[in-house]
Amino acid sequence: MRHIVTGLDRRLFSPAVWCLAGGGDIAGEIRCSGTPVELFHMEARPSIGFVLALALRMRRTRVEIAHCHGYTACAVGRVAAVLARTPAIFAHVHSHGYHLQPRQRRFERLLSFATTKVLCVSESVRAFVVEHERISPSRTQVVYNGAPEPVLPDSTLARRRFGIADGMKVLGCVASLAPHKGHTVLLDAVRMAQEAIPNLVLLVVGDGPLRQELEQRACQAKVAAIFTGLLPNIGEALAAMDALSLLPPRQEGLSLALIEGMAASKPLIGAAVGGIPEVIRDGVNGLLCAPGDPTHAAACLVAVLGDSERARSMGEAGRKLYRERFTPQRMIADIEQLYRS
Repeated sequence: MRHIVTGLDRRLFSPAVWCLAGGGDIAGEIRCSGTPVELFHMEARPSIGFVLALALRMRRTRVEIAHCHGYTACAVGRVAAVLARTPAIFAHVHSHGYHLQPRQRRFERLLSFATTKVLCVSESVRAFVVEHERISPSRTQVVYNGAPEPVLPDSTLARRRFGIADGMKVLGCVASLAPHKGHTVLLDAVRMAQEAIPNLVLLVVGDGPLRQELEQRACQAKVAAIFTGLLPNIGEALAAMDALSLLPPRQEGLSLALIEGMAASKPLIGAAVGGIPEVIRDGVNGLLCAPGDPTHAAACLVAVLGDSERARSMGEAGRKLYRERFTPQRMIADIEQLYRS
């Protein structure tokens, strides 16, 4: 959302960000860019009065386009936008809604009739809303996420920053340390791959509820792993990596981390789930492996990291694909076209 708001052509659009609850760090960054940001401090269960007040505010502000992100904002925001008779209403869906209750899916379908377009970050997410939420395909459109090119420092200096010795093969993973990201599968795969690549080290970027458990598991399995926690500059970690991997066992809307890896010319290894096959062209800019299968994943890791020329070629192909499909400029152009239409 930050890239959309800050990248829109101000000669055509005058964006403002309304945060229904707290804004967090992103709200501060958007405000610093000169875009108005308001916090509405909505309670966990919004009242009818809150929705009516939001609608009245939209009406008085003469909002012409309401672009909502996330389930709660899409539900509350769209109801308010309908009451305010907002001309164009967009709902942006970033993930598969497997967690939604049947009544919530029915509500999504009902709201779709008053929605200009339901924007999906991948074809996989679009297929989900069509099949499971029964939203008409004509109401949906795929708009791929765009990620800015990371600033990459010298790779040697980056490796020293993380205490990685010269001559090591570095596999990276950038994701929240949560069950749905598949870190346990990754650790098992790295343990197997170390038999063929003994100088393999895993660089795990991110934080979450599984951190302590994963650190213990890596130690017990004798996997050479470095856990960095959250980093303010992802480019520093990417510069230290030879390849980037993400192995979620079930779902992934569209991984921004993999897109950033492509921008940094890194070969990718990913599970063939969700939107990952839309980022990784198997055998071109990386390899796809069977979800939940550490043996297959290990074979893919060895095939990429054990062949420097192949890894370099895949990295170059990935950067080309990034420039064609996943830049912020491409995403913003697609959204501006929707706004104008």
